[in-house]
Amino acid sequence: MFRYRIHFVNRNGQSSPPKPLDCHDDAQATERARALLGQDDIELWEGGRLVVKAASPPVAIRGHLSLRP
Repeated sequence: MFRYRIHFVNRNGQSSPPKPLDCHDDAQATERARALLGQDDIELWEGGRLVVKAASPPVAIRGHLSLRP
């Protein structure tokens, strides 16, 4: 098991306190981190190593914005 940290980064570039995540490997950690994508982007770290950065979906895709004229 490896100890990963997920940082949620808002649109202003501010990061929340990291959430710990214990996983067997990078693939499992990446899958679990991507499942938590919401309004904020995520950064997944293992120690001092950045494993993955993932951007949140655009607002229209999340369904919070009506595209009607």
